[in-house]
Amino acid sequence: MNDEDQQRQWSEVQLNDPELIIYLAGIDDLVRLNDEAKRHLWGAKWSSTEALRRQVEGGAMCVICPVFRNGGSVDEPESFRCFVWFIEKPEGRGRVSLLDVGTATLAGLRRASSPDRLTRIVRALMDGFELARID
Repeated sequence: MNDEDQQRQWSEVQLNDPELIIYLAGIDDLVRLNDEAKRHLWGAKWSSTEALRRQVEGGAMCVICPVFRNGGSVDEPESFRCFVWFIEKPEGRGRVSLLDVGTATLAGLRRASSPDRLTRIVRALMDGFELARID
């Protein structure tokens, strides 16, 4: 079997998984992540940088959490399908959507590791984020 015939298996990130990490990203990070998803033709992404900038509040911090390890050819970079929580403009409402992010790229983002920051993230999520469609 050739390398191009080998497939990486899709899997869910479990609660006890060491890769279950909460990351923080600004708008410029999201643009970079979205550009990577477009380059690799991954499915979960914004249609354009302009659409991303129209939907996501620029000054707010976004929260990213891997949910699934994407399957696919072993020749392709490893990636995660992630929840992305963000503030939508102009309404200022909390929203959540999906974005495919390369494993190496994800590891380069800032981690939300302090108890205070994690508590604030949980509170924001409990206060109600709505599922958003990425345009």
